[in-house]
Amino acid sequence: MASSESLFQDSNDRIEFSELLHVHAGLRWELTLLYEKSLLLVKSIGTGGSKELQWKNNLSTFLKQFDFFFVIFHSHSKAEDDIIMPALTNRAAISMGKIPEELSHEHDGHHQFFDNIRLHLLPLRNEGAMNLSGEKSEGLRSLVEHVALLIEKLRSVVMLHFRKEEEELLPLLVTHFTKEELIELVGKIIGA
Repeated sequence: MASSESLFQDSNDRIEFSELLHVHAGLRWELTLLYEKSLLLVKSIGTGGSKELQWKNNLSTFLKQFDFFFVIFHSHSKAEDDIIMPALTNRAAISMGKIPEELSHEHDGHHQFFDNIRLHLLPLRNEGAMNLSGEKSEGLRSLVEHVALLIEKLRSVVMLHFRKEEEELLPLLVTHFTKEELIELVGKIIGA
């Protein structure tokens, strides 16, 4: 089977939809950064001097990265569910099988995963989490290690999901939509 990238590179008529691959690449990058920041956060737990400053900086950076990724990933999934899936279902229901339904269910699962992580982050968003003490650092270490594990699991699940979309969904779009229709879909997504 041809790679999803070659589906778009082989035909000048279809090149506009390669933007979805670029979006996935950007989301992969952001998710990898989030995971790396979660590991830095674990390493920075400790008391005293530079460790405490490092902890504050890493916690702030990690929370901002998580919030940013949550918003862009949620928007991306919503655009797929609200624009791409209905258009594809209307156009190609017979040849698609259960692909859109499966991918939408995966999006629901991702949102539940995010909600779980957000619950675990609540204590870290508390003003007191910024200030470490010896007795608090072990509890924080356990919490942050768990959050890092959740981020790692999220990363694995989302990466698999992207590959599934690129290998199963995007070829259907290329098959069932003209260049003009793909441009219109991309316009709707960007305007959403």
